[in-house]
Amino acid sequence: MRSPIILGALVALLTPAGALAQRADLPPSEKVAEALDNHPAVAAARARVDAARADRDMLAKGTHEIAVTGSYVRRSVDREGGYDEFDATIARPFRLPGKAALDREAGALGIEVAENRMEDARHQTALLLSGYWNDWLVAGALYRNDLDTVRWLE
Repeated sequence: MRSPIILGALVALLTPAGALAQRADLPPSEKVAEALDNHPAVAAARARVDAARADRDMLAKGTHEIAVTGSYVRRSVDREGGYDEFDATIARPFRLPGKAALDREAGALGIEVAENRMEDARHQTALLLSGYWNDWLVAGALYRNDLDTVRWLE
């Protein structure tokens, strides 16, 4: 039972790609790839992958910059006059041990999720394009059939 399956797999692997590549009733594969890559849903998904990469970089570096803040308040007190109050703060956050590794892992998972969603968007777009192509073929066949019917009736 296993030998026919293995033989079939070998034949499929050894068959030249050119023999299976293009059929007459299908659009050129280069045009299909171009249409899929230029579809707005796929372009938006590609942008989300780029955003996930930026998020990964942000998580890897973290927000560990020194922050300096200051404030000024003019306070007036009855019968005593006005006072100027100044406040300055210097702060620098730090990561807990092991947090950097978790952040890098979260960034990598975010990219993986975005890439999977992009592949899904491309697949859904391919299904949409396939439906449109089949509708086009059916419409062409109906048109030719109508022309033949008109010629036959004349």
